[in-house]
Amino acid sequence: MLRFLLIGGFLVGLSVSQAQSSTFITRPGQIAVTIHVVTNSSPDDLAPGYIFMTPFDQNDPTYQGGPQIFTSDGTLVWDGYQLVEKRALDTHVCDYLRSSGDHICFNDALPVNASGHSSGNIRFLDNTYTQITPDFGGVNGLNPPDIHELNTPAGYHGATMIQDTYQTVAMNLTAYDGPAAGYVLSGCIQDIDLRTRDVVFQWCSLDHIPVNQTYVNLKPPANGNVGKGTQYSPWDYFHLNSADKDANGDYLISSRHTDTLYKVAGANSTNPGSIIWYLGGKSNSFTFKDDLNFSRQHMGRWHRTEGSVTMVSLFDNAFDAGSVPTSRTAIASSGMVIAADTSSMTAVLMEQFAQPDGLLVASEGSLQLLSNGNRFLGWGAIPSFSEFDGSGTLIYHARFSNLRQNYRTYKFPWVAYPTTTPDLVAYAESCSSPVVVYLSWNGATEVSATRVETFIDIRFVWKIYGAPTKRGNFVLLGTFLKAGFETMVQLNNTAFISYVYAEAVEASGVSLDYTLETPTFVPVARLAASCNATQCVPGTNYTLPANSRASACALPNGTIAGRSFKAGKTRPRAVANL
Repeated sequence: MLRFLLIGGFLVGLSVSQAQSSTFITRPGQIAVTIHVVTNSSPDDLAPGYIFMTPFDQNDPTYQGGPQIFTSDGTLVWDGYQLVEKRALDTHVCDYLRSSGDHICFNDALPVNASGHSSGNIRFLDNTYTQITPDFGGVNGLNPPDIHELNTPAGYHGATMIQDTYQTVAMNLTAYDGPAAGYVLSGCIQDIDLRTRDVVFQWCSLDHIPVNQTYVNLKPPANGNVGKGTQYSPWDYFHLNSADKDANGDYLISSRHTDTLYKVAGANSTNPGSIIWYLGGKSNSFTFKDDLNFSRQHMGRWHRTEGSVTMVSLFDNAFDAGSVPTSRTAIASSGMVIAADTSSMTAVLMEQFAQPDGLLVASEGSLQLLSNGNRFLGWGAIPSFSEFDGSGTLIYHARFSNLRQNYRTYKFPWVAYPTTTPDLVAYAESCSSPVVVYLSWNGATEVSATRVETFIDIRFVWKIYGAPTKRGNFVLLGTFLKAGFETMVQLNNTAFISYVYAEAVEASGVSLDYTLETPTFVPVARLAASCNATQCVPGTNYTLPANSRASACALPNGTIAGRSFKAGKTRPRAVANL
């Protein structure tokens, strides 16, 4: 099939031949995107951490769209689709109540509508993937949170969370080629105390930014899907898509449809909510130097301030889907770091990281400044993500399913301790066939609390044990290196085994956890035609007793590969390697 992308203003068809998604025998409901690493440098050059994604398919509302964590080589670590009620978005590591680096948050929302909005709830998990507080929803009489911002701002130790929400407001729009009984979307942010759930600061665009600041029109030539100005299709004149808070309590708010970052006075100011300065747009407070420009941007973030100079970052889309040509302001989308000097009132582009394939990203996107000086970018509607070093050199680039997209992509150190046991499926095509064992452990980060994943996948090993009955004496059948999310082990030198379990063991020899004792699955006659030596067709239920005839399989002389059952012990006590 062909995937069409905009390159330098031209539509180009890209051949799609690589696998789009991955499924797993041990977790039959799980569908993960398949990551293809295109460019990678030395592991020492990459920032440590795991990749956090929440892929979704805008054209397929049935796609599960769960939170997913990957290693840099594309190996799935965790899929949290079972924790999602609607569809997840913006999964990342969050601070929570003075605890840093050991919580995950995401937005569980309805599928995004044509104008790019939705509403839902915000959910926090701890590092066992357990929800630790009730969902955060609508507060202060406003609509539930939209999907554009979920931010526990740096330096506040998880005390507050910024969420965005949209409100429909009646307005006469005849001056803007709209109806007299018109409606406009007002983009709002709410900064919420995570302990009390009280709103400590609230700001809505229509209270401060007039609609004439927009670059999108109600009548053709329209710039993107901005609504018709009616009650059920309100005019999205502002399109707030990010908010951050600095050490002084002031906010940086990004408006896609005014091409502007706003510095907004916070609650500690003498005039809370007022605009301190505009970066970009029709009311730009700064003179842009050296051809600096951006448009339709996402994810504005504060960084350090030295004297009168403040560093901010953003993702410059430079393009809008369905737009007229004048909204294309660059050859390719990019991440930017900008120095805004409030003494000279000038803004200078300090760093820029262009989309490696030279593409314009019509929507979404993210730029994250990593602790080692690297920059990590998610390319939004273009299913890919990249890492650059401090000099701007591309050191990592990966693509995933062309049928999916991802609002923001992140990289974080992460150590987790899942409360679920590892999963195991034991399969044999017949009673005389060797047993094939499949093993996975959803969410295990494969390291102890003192180590962090780097580009090289730090693996543990699986010890596999077998027995004639569930409560029989198990013997060790072998030790096998974990390979990928799901490890397949074919026990070619072993006769049929009725029950199997496995032990996950760290490289240091520490036992991490055990699977349950699991009966070997042997397909019944009605399934045999759709099975082979290693598995049955996708979707087969390996746990349904009616699908298996293993109970009819006789064991050969009470031994497995010449090892007496009575020499072993039952799970989970230590087992001698005979």
